[in-house]
Formats: sequence, structure tokens, C-alpha cells
Amino acid sequence: MSAIRNVRTIAVAFGLVSLLCGVALADGLPGPWPFPWLGKQITASGCTSGTVEGCLMLKSAGGNYTLYVMQPRPLPGRGVTVTGMVDNGPNICMAGPGIRVQKWNYIRLHCPK
Repeated sequence: MSAIRNVRTIAVAFGLVSLLCGVALADGLPGPWPFPWLGKQITASGCTSGTVEGCLMLKSAGGNYTLYVMQPRPLPGRGVTVTGMVDNGPNICMAGPGIRVQKWNYIRLHCPK
């Protein structure tokens, strides 16, 4: 009986410590860390690539983005410039923040096929 009580005490203590550490760490963060630009309009240029999940990715100097874009979509392996709103909502791509693309166009950029 005392073994079960010890396990419960340890579990409750661990939970409280975890909660307090999370609050202490999050308290000093400015905005939606680590992407403070969430919800803002950006323009990014880079190379597109497709994924196994059917996602369209953009690899740019500023990072990797999942592109949420309606048809017609840019082809994988091409250079593009996209403008849209940054969105890190849940998705199956799991490759960084997404861009809800408002407009895009091809650019001259050497991209791996």
C-alpha cells in the first residue's frame, strides 16, 4: 500500500515541477515562439518540392514552408516567389510553418529536380 502511495506522490510532484517549469519558460517569450511572424503577410522566394504526403514545400533562405495553395499549383522543382499569410495550424506535412498563398509566380532559380 505504501509503494502505491509513493508512486502517486512522485507522479504528482513530477507533474507540478513540469507545470511550473513550463510556465516559467513560457512567461518570458515574446509572442508565438518560435515563429513570431505567425499571422503576418510575407513574401518568400525559393525552390518548391513535393513530399510523400502530397504537400508542396518551399525551401527558401528564410526557412522551409508548407505551401497552402489552390490550383493551379506551382510544379515541384521550380523557383517561385509566393506572397501570403504565415500559418502554423495543424497539418500532415510537419515541415515548419505554412504559407496560405495569395499569389505566386515562377522565377529564374536553379532548383534540384
